[in-house]
Amino acid sequence: MADRYPAARLAPAAGTAQRARLQQWLGFISTELHKAVFVPLLDARAPEDVKRYARDKASSRLGVLQDHLAQSEYLLDGFSVGDAYLVTVLNWASYGGIDLSQWPTVAEYYKRLMQRPSVARAAAEEIALFDEEVARRAKS
Repeated sequence: MADRYPAARLAPAAGTAQRARLQQWLGFISTELHKAVFVPLLDARAPEDVKRYARDKASSRLGVLQDHLAQSEYLLDGFSVGDAYLVTVLNWASYGGIDLSQWPTVAEYYKRLMQRPSVARAAAEEIALFDEEVARRAKS
């Protein structure tokens, strides 16, 4: 999407070092947080041992973010698709039993990004869809 609408400046130009950095962050978020931590934590059928393992993994991964965000306001030089993805994944923390206050810089980043009008609107839409899905499953 970022490449289709370059005027939004949500991703650095293809072929640049900053674009490679964005790809690194997207890979980290998708594999180290989304799949390794939050998929098991949000799976109602996952055994407690698996969830405990995922929570243990969360600590080091969120530590990486803590260190980076202590030096930078965003993942890159400005808000990017990486930040949009990260704030979405961080939004699942409370549902997965992860207290972001253990990583104060990450918690502040999350709070700040959730106040961006576009992020707040997207989060509200996601919550509405989630509530609809919960209601649909309850009827089944």
